[in-house]
Amino acid sequence: MFGFIDAISLLGTGDVLIQGGGAANAGDKVVQHNGKGTVTIKDFTAVSVGKVYRSCGNCSNNGGPRKVVISGLKANTVTADVLGINSNYGDTATVSGSCGTGIKNVCQQWTGVDKLLTSAASTKLTSKDSCLGAQGKLTTLPAC
Repeated sequence: MFGFIDAISLLGTGDVLIQGGGAANAGDKVVQHNGKGTVTIKDFTAVSVGKVYRSCGNCSNNGGPRKVVISGLKANTVTADVLGINSNYGDTATVSGSCGTGIKNVCQQWTGVDKLLTSAASTKLTSKDSCLGAQGKLTTLPAC
């Protein structure tokens, strides 16, 4: 049996633009952001995926801030959260102009950890203070 593999893993420092395209049938994350910087996801389609974006929850030398800006996302059946960020590292997520069906939660904040310092897992938070934009604090997205 194979473990889940992320479609896009961002490892270095710098800004990244993902414009257009899409992903389908990804059991886990589409975009895994391990480096530092801003990821902009614009006019992207995700169908039957776990998450569209996640900033690293337990990387070595983990920390941020990492930022994600999502606009024009079309999401259908996201089984976890559309995105996850580590608010304790100063991560932010800005979501606007997006739509979808089968969405359980748009933005989930976590407490990230440094796996060099602890074996503990990152933990979910109930706050949405770092979830920004017209749709960042929503539970679901409007239908497309």
